[in-house]
Amino acid sequence: MRGVRDIRQVYGFEVLEDFGGHGIGRKFHQPPVVSHAEAAAGSDTQLLPGYVFTLEPIFLAGHKNTTRAADGWSVTTDDGALASHFEHTVGVTESHCRVFTEAKKEKPEDDQLEGF
Repeated sequence: MRGVRDIRQVYGFEVLEDFGGHGIGRKFHQPPVVSHAEAAAGSDTQLLPGYVFTLEPIFLAGHKNTTRAADGWSVTTDDGALASHFEHTVGVTESHCRVFTEAKKEKPEDDQLEGF
């Protein structure tokens, strides 16, 4: 995920690698798993028209060590650093990818992260 890598490098964040995006279809969480870690060479999934998936990195301001709570879902950073999660839903068409959850830009300054 080049955009996730770029944000990590520019701002010095870590990414929680234990969670990732996923396909959406007849079931909510289904393949492909979308890793937000650096992909190994040759491990890319081919995105075909009709695929719908999520991109949902969790950026960490501190180190990567985390603890999962007893509820099996909640996660806290071991060093108490801040973390941020966001999610986009993306669909693949014959000609491009469409971000279904993209916010409408009200004014030019809303484009501060353009290019990521």
